[in-house]
Amino acid sequence: MTDFHIIISNYKKRGDKYLNNLLENLRDLPIKLSVVINDDDANEENISISNNITYIERPNIGMNIGGWSASIKYSVETEFTIFLQDECFLKSDLFMETYYELLNKENVVMIGESINPKWSIQWENIYNSNLNYPIKLNDTFVSRLDYYFYLFNKWGISPGFSGEHLRSLIWGFRTDFLHDLGQFPTGTSKEECIASEISVSKLVQQKGLKFCQSDIKHFKYFGHKEWSDDGVSKLI
Repeated sequence: MTDFHIIISNYKKRGDKYLNNLLENLRDLPIKLSVVINDDDANEENISISNNITYIERPNIGMNIGGWSASIKYSVETEFTIFLQDECFLKSDLFMETYYELLNKENVVMIGESINPKWSIQWENIYNSNLNYPIKLNDTFVSRLDYYFYLFNKWGISPGFSGEHLRSLIWGFRTDFLHDLGQFPTGTSKEECIASEISVSKLVQQKGLKFCQSDIKHFKYFGHKEWSDDGVSKLI
């Protein structure tokens, strides 16, 4: 039995070009593969299997993290679960060796390819930076960070001392941790989904556990079409 279940998120409206390229990268590896398709027109969840790949089509709620969250219940047969956006591409199949090693370290339950460097500072410094722009809610403007902290509180999450978090492009987990968690906090707007991204790393820390980047270099094992290898600059 394989140790890894890889679950790829796809936005149906964008098409399957990137998805098919990523599946082609992965299909010969000794892993279990699933695809969760976020469909604006879907009213319910539907499951199908084709070429040994499980497809989970669902309403588009919560974007990528919402799709991954809905698929947690289907990751039951493997020790580790890796979530990918379909814009990702495989750079080295040695990821299995590294992810296995890191996720077997004491208290490490979450791994990824990029810790967001701009947010890896104390909240006070973020609050006084240009990251904390105003956002419009119900005809009024509020501080972005105040809104995120409101959401953290709503989700029962302690923000800790800093904004350090793994980007929700590539996430790997111990599957037993995922099932203890049950689901990810999810949002319905862009800002809520960013808060959701941060909150998952904070949940790990809140439980006294650890997350880490797979290598000192960003995107060592998986790349992403929108991001340069330095983890700072966007390509698109």
